[in-house]
Amino acid sequence: MITRWKSWKKACVYLSEYVEAVCDYAKTLDVKDVKSVQYFKGLKDEDLAIIQAEAMFVKEYCGPVEI
Repeated sequence: MITRWKSWKKACVYLSEYVEAVCDYAKTLDVKDVKSVQYFKGLKDEDLAIIQAEAMFVKEYCGPVEI
């Protein structure tokens, strides 16, 4: 369980800083069958703001979970 928490928190910390860059990069890719790319391509600005806010919350308030 610790390993899963560590990777989950690392992903949140990364997304809190780079979610817009990840989304912009996904939009440059020309793939149709990769669900994660399609997910990021479909995000609106409001969605990005929500993801970033939630990731920042984890980064700020889930400190006891070690990275």
